[in-house]
Amino acid sequence: DISVGRSAENPVLIDFGYHTKPLEDPLLRIAYGGVLQATVCEGDGESTAKEDEWAHVHWSARVVSSIESEARGSASTDSPALPFAGSRKSEGFSGAPFRAIVGKTPMMKAWEAVVAHMRRGERRLVQVAPEYHYFDGTGRFSPPDGVRLAPNAVVEFDLQLVDVQAVLPVDGTGNILKQVLHDGEGWESPASLFQVELAIRGEAVLRAGKLVEETEEPFMDVPAVALTMGSGTLPAPLEECVRSLVLRERSRFFLMGGATAAQRTELCTPPHDIEEAVYEVELLGMTHIRDVMGDGEVTKRRLVQGKGQFPVDCPVHDALVRLRIHSIRIEGVEDPIFAEPDVLREVHTGQAKLPELLETCVRIMVPGERSLLCISPKHAPLVAWHGSEHFPAIPEGSVPSDAAVIFDLELESFERYKYMSKQSFQERVDECRQQREMGNALFRHGKFELARDKYKLCLGILDECRPDTDEEWALNDAVKIPVLLNYGAACNKLGQHREAIKYLDKLLRFDGYNVKALYRRGCAHLALDEFKAAEENFLAMRDFGGKEYSIDATSAFDMLSRAREDKRRREAKDYGEMFEKKIIPDRPQRQEN
Repeated sequence: DISVGRSAENPVLIDFGYHTKPLEDPLLRIAYGGVLQATVCEGDGESTAKEDEWAHVHWSARVVSSIESEARGSASTDSPALPFAGSRKSEGFSGAPFRAIVGKTPMMKAWEAVVAHMRRGERRLVQVAPEYHYFDGTGRFSPPDGVRLAPNAVVEFDLQLVDVQAVLPVDGTGNILKQVLHDGEGWESPASLFQVELAIRGEAVLRAGKLVEETEEPFMDVPAVALTMGSGTLPAPLEECVRSLVLRERSRFFLMGGATAAQRTELCTPPHDIEEAVYEVELLGMTHIRDVMGDGEVTKRRLVQGKGQFPVDCPVHDALVRLRIHSIRIEGVEDPIFAEPDVLREVHTGQAKLPELLETCVRIMVPGERSLLCISPKHAPLVAWHGSEHFPAIPEGSVPSDAAVIFDLELESFERYKYMSKQSFQERVDECRQQREMGNALFRHGKFELARDKYKLCLGILDECRPDTDEEWALNDAVKIPVLLNYGAACNKLGQHREAIKYLDKLLRFDGYNVKALYRRGCAHLALDEFKAAEENFLAMRDFGGKEYSIDATSAFDMLSRAREDKRRREAKDYGEMFEKKIIPDRPQRQEN
């Protein structure tokens, strides 16, 4: 095969002969000879464009030959066709190169095969058969307006890879790309309500289809500005960029498409005809402000940064925490209702030893952090606390119904419980028993959700155990049975009857005569109006329990009878109300003659 193309310096037809490399790519299904290419200028890059890199390609397209042009005698080596499309400004086009994420951005089959093997600065002439350019059958590509190509036109593309950049997509649309210029610290990024300090510089790249001159002044150049995330100070696409930064990181963001780049605010005013913008943003500082409950009514503002990152360095799971309560005060009142900044308190979380809102806040703090927890009047009644050895009493009437409460807290340190891989089998069993006792105490005080979590933790510990002897297996089962029973009871109290049935089934698979499990599973089925299953469990309970459980069995059958009767009454009432309604409309009265 002989390729016909043009050199970069003098656009005349030349014969590449054996220098042309036919491309046969089975992944792209390009037949031998369908795409011919020749290198005009070697690149200076060390490697080819990699997948997920941003390739910038200057290009132009000319018609080489077609049946129509040959029949008219228009194909001649003395008068080569002018480019009908491209990007180079010297050829009368916009000057903006084509840019694509290698392996992600849709390209013509020929381009996709060639660009991925080019080096930075390399220039190639590529002759493409019709089925691999605009007529590739996908319908995604078409010639520019006013250009008519014959269906069998062979097109020659003059491609040059002018640059390759490592970028990251910021959003799912691919319209915002990020290039990291200077790495930051840690991995925590600004979220809603965070107060941040930024340095921002914004420049227009493409306006009204034309590349912007380098001499044009940036439309935004702010060395330092403080703002609150989510306040609308920045356009939504630019704020999305800021959310991807970490502290002291400096990055360049490319916003493509008029709908993305042209969004404006009072601080950011890009030109109205902008089609692409580039922002250079540095996160100079940030203050953590978190919406604890997700409704905007409880916020945690960090005063002292502390050591570590959210959430990996926080006592998210139950732990022994050491904290100081610097003050508790009512908003607008100068004197605090409580202040003991010098007292270090050790508290086990997950045992109802702290008010619920306060414990939720402590779980998202890092060691050494000091924060203000502001609770709005909507949740202020939840602050009332009966008091314990770990936390002072807050009488119910001491907080006005229309006032916010502010806690000044400091988490000095915390210790995670030592279990799982760092414990021996006996240590795990002892830990499990201790956690079960905590759960039982919480259950007795009506803290069913906390009790359920304790039982679930016990089951996780036991599932990780690997007994080596028959005695250890027997001990493991002996400890697991009461935990499963208690977990089922807690789930029933919380109305999670399907969950209770699931875990009681596990228990009865290896202890099918457990009367308590049969009773609690029967109660779960009863709560779900599954009377047949409930009756089967109660019958098995009566048969296996004997005289010891005869009273409980009688009580269970009484509950079953009442539940069936209640359901019959509900159904009768529902049917009665249905038939009381007028199903057939009244007939119109006959008119008198």
